[in-house]
Amino acid sequence: MQIKFGGFYFNNGLRIQLNPKNNPKNMDILMQLEMIKGKSGVLVIKNLVVDEETHPEDLSVYFEDDNYLLMLLDYDDEGCIDVRTANNEHASKGEFQNILGEPYGATTIVQDFEIVKKCFIEFNQTGNVSRDLLN
Repeated sequence: MQIKFGGFYFNNGLRIQLNPKNNPKNMDILMQLEMIKGKSGVLVIKNLVVDEETHPEDLSVYFEDDNYLLMLLDYDDEGCIDVRTANNEHASKGEFQNILGEPYGATTIVQDFEIVKKCFIEFNQTGNVSRDLLN
């Protein structure tokens, strides 16, 4: 695997671009994730050498005010794109919540920061995220 990690966040109205890291260590990822708490922006971890039949391409988190939308760009058995997200069982179906000015289903937005960390570390280590975390 060849992994690339990067993104941006807003701090006091200023956009802070993170320097992309190739093949980051788990500690690098955790340090960057800790910096985004309470802020808004996007982080992406990408597998640059992906086999569409067996591994997802990338994992993104859109975040704002401690709300997190995780999206794993995966492929189904037929090679079609399948976006996997976290499931917020406490949110009402049919409701929407804005993240970075765009509406998303409230059931796909979580407030548990530990899930975000687990997903990014698992993707960095394996190139995938278990269906227990993202379905």
